[in-house]
Amino acid sequence: MMKFLSISTIVFSTLVLVGAQAVVSDVDARERGARGSDGRPNVARDGRAARGNIDHQDRDRRDERRDDGDDRRDDRDERRDDADERRDDRTDRRDDRHHHDRHHWHRHGHIVVTLPGGHVTIAVGGVNYHYYGGVYYRPGPNGYVVVAAPVGARVTVLPYGYTTVYVGGTPYYYYYGSYYFWNPGHNAYVVVGAPIGATVTYMPDDHQVVVVSNVRYYRYGGVYYRPYYNNGATVYVSVRI
Repeated sequence: MMKFLSISTIVFSTLVLVGAQAVVSDVDARERGARGSDGRPNVARDGRAARGNIDHQDRDRRDERRDDGDDRRDDRDERRDDADERRDDRTDRRDDRHHHDRHHWHRHGHIVVTLPGGHVTIAVGGVNYHYYGGVYYRPGPNGYVVVAAPVGARVTVLPYGYTTVYVGGTPYYYYYGSYYFWNPGHNAYVVVGAPIGATVTYMPDDHQVVVVSNVRYYRYGGVYYRPYYNNGATVYVSVRI
């Protein structure tokens, strides 16, 4: 019985020893895998893993920055488009008003039955004119007739759509064939005769075309204009003939 127990004990001890060696061998193998051939820790592999994580994080941050940049660019594009639409709307409204003005009640000789609301009466040389928005009216047999701006008429606000014209460095304000000049003594804009050498971009609809010495001129209100091309557009320069 003592022999049997001794043999069993020996066998059991042997098995335990073999298992322990296997565990030690497995641990050694893992440690050797984590170390280089010289027994030092395998820094390269650990470094690659760390760099991989860092590269992944950097890539995520770059993607986020790129997305943020795209969003800001889209916002700028939308704001620019909105601004363009507002500018186009203003231009369309201005063009519509100018088209209406220049082709309807601004034409000299046009007759209206009633004066526009908000008009004022301006006396020039003992004659009363009715004025509204750059247009002058005189009473007629069938209503009120649109007439040319009388020289000497004074207004405190320039008509909507006027353009500034410089002649010899002096500013004049042109509107539908009429010229205004700021008079500080009257604290008002005064209608004056057309200065010679003024360059304007359009002529009133009721201008006349005349030929003098084989040269074509445009005449309006007793003033002669000669057409020229400037950067692909026609302009008109007041001249003395």
